Amino acid sequence: MKEISFPFIEWKDRALIIGLTGGIASGKSTAADFFQKAGLKVVNADMAAKEVFEKKEIQEKLLNHFGNDILENNTVSRKKVADRVFSNAKDLEYLNSIIHPEVRKKFQKIKESLAFNDILVYDVPLLFETNQDQEYDIIVTITASSKIRLERAIKRNGWSQDEFYRRDRSQIPMHEKEKRSDVVISNDGTVYELEEKLNKFIEHIKNCRTK
Repeated sequence: MKEISFPFIEWKDRALIIGLTGGIASGKSTAADFFQKAGLKVVNADMAAKEVFEKKEIQEKLLNHFGNDILENNTVSRKKVADRVFSNAKDLEYLNSIIHPEVRKKFQKIKESLAFNDILVYDVPLLFETNQDQEYDIIVTITASSKIRLERAIKRNGWSQDEFYRRDRSQIPMHEKEKRSDVVISNDGTVYELEEKLNKFIEHIKNCRTK
């Protein structure tokens, strides 16, 4: 297994904030679960976005913008909204404009509550797409080939090939995410191989604090 080089980051007497991102079905959620089991604080931006989505005032804005076609059993359907936005760039931009500012407020409150020696992993699928590059001490991208990600998405989500590529095209290309990251961890292999790499990364950042 190829050795990964990790950048040194000095964070003594303060919390360390890690931005975790990746492409669709690259293994980012697997990495987040591993970090959590290893004792790091992990916050999921998608869960925060879901909480924001379910707010009454947000749903009213969505209905005003999209109309009653997004309703299912008199409730705003996340799936129907997703179907609309992933086929229309302007609709996606509108959705992000009302959801992401509220998610960022939640993230800010979490950061303010951290103890000086905490390590926080913020799991953000759209980290670069929402221009959050400057909000973290270190950005980690979990990557995998398009072929492998497609196979995983079909198996995990039951998506068609067209659905995968439609959603994938709505994000910044993987090679661009890799270029803008501090650490790139490949996940073309087994879960064990990924966890081995993640464990080395955790050891590295903990050593950085003590030096």
